[in-house]
Amino acid sequence: MTAGGYDTTAGHRLLIGDPRVCKVDTPGREKRYALVLVLDRSGSMRNGEPPKIEVATKALARFAVAAEGLGIDVAIVDFIDSHARLVKPFSVETRHIQATLLNTDCGGGTPLADALELASQLVEDHRDEPLIVAVTDGEPSSVDDVIEQIRASPAPICSLTIATDTQAGNLSAAASELATYYEREATIYDGDQLDDRLDQFASLLVGF
Repeated sequence: MTAGGYDTTAGHRLLIGDPRVCKVDTPGREKRYALVLVLDRSGSMRNGEPPKIEVATKALARFAVAAEGLGIDVAIVDFIDSHARLVKPFSVETRHIQATLLNTDCGGGTPLADALELASQLVEDHRDEPLIVAVTDGEPSSVDDVIEQIRASPAPICSLTIATDTQAGNLSAAASELATYYEREATIYDGDQLDDRLDQFASLLVGF
């Protein structure tokens, strides 16, 4: 517990038996963070009004730039045509590939579990405090595989769920089930909610 709130990092470490839960930072040593963003470019992201992929790419690009402005290292993974891939390593600044990130190409299935596995590998090789955020419509090829990855991940995994193709409060069964496993989940039903939801995640990073 920190300042009366739940410390998601410590809670996740306790859950998976990570001994760093007992680590105490010494004065003068500032924490550094590693954030991996996972973007869903599956075929279902074409749906919605506005299209889910348009909202997702804007959210991801803006969130990445804002995080880097806070001194947070950011890597980006996406999946398209049923394959997960590394789009931006930690060493490249988001502004250099922003046009690529805002591209709205999408297609294929939803191997979210594969993308989360790749994201987990990235933070395992990074020395800083980890966090993974998936920007997805919550319709993976296998819900069970995603749950397995969330449980096995060395980092807390959160989700910004894009649901502009459904009425507020009517998430699909798959998205609703996954929401209970994420460290934190927020849903965008309307493009006008984007700023509010990004503010929620920005507050998570500041207090992470």
